[in-house]
Amino acid sequence: MPKLIEPKYISPDMTDDTELDAESTARSSADTTLQNQINLKQDLPKTYLITAIQSTSSVTHSDITEFVSESLPVGTYKVRAMGKVLSSSTTNGFGLRVQNGTAIISNYVIDCELEQGASGTTQDFIYKQVAANVNITSASVPSTTVPTVFEVDGFITISSAGTVKMQFRSELNTQSVAIQVGSVFTLEKVA
Repeated sequence: MPKLIEPKYISPDMTDDTELDAESTARSSADTTLQNQINLKQDLPKTYLITAIQSTSSVTHSDITEFVSESLPVGTYKVRAMGKVLSSSTTNGFGLRVQNGTAIISNYVIDCELEQGASGTTQDFIYKQVAANVNITSASVPSTTVPTVFEVDGFITISSAGTVKMQFRSELNTQSVAIQVGSVFTLEKVA
């Protein structure tokens, strides 16, 4: 029995369905690739940079205004912060902490390394932040003219979407501390 040949539809621009199907598939593939890139971008690290010095002379923690995230989805995040703080007195240290803004953070596993020391003696201390509202401070700084270094490294789990922030404070009322330009805070979703 002879094999029947299906007639082909020829479009007005003289292309057949096969070419149209290939073009449609290519467009669909490009759309999918673009959507994947957009989705991937959402999981890129969120980095916040201090562009203007911020000071406080209060022992009450206050938000570091440039270290407040946008709303973040539920998940586990790698937290990193590095920077410098200048104190008005070597006998005045500073405090730092990662804090929930509008998010609910159900787990903190954070190491805070603070440079500490007066009269030219410098030591690094590593403190653990394992909950909200933990007070991590240095009691003194080595210099009033050379900024003191800090480093924060760890993980948080956001159980309800929202913002996350860093806060700082002075160790002594009436003595000022200032977070310096170039300090950086990064949040990266890892799970």
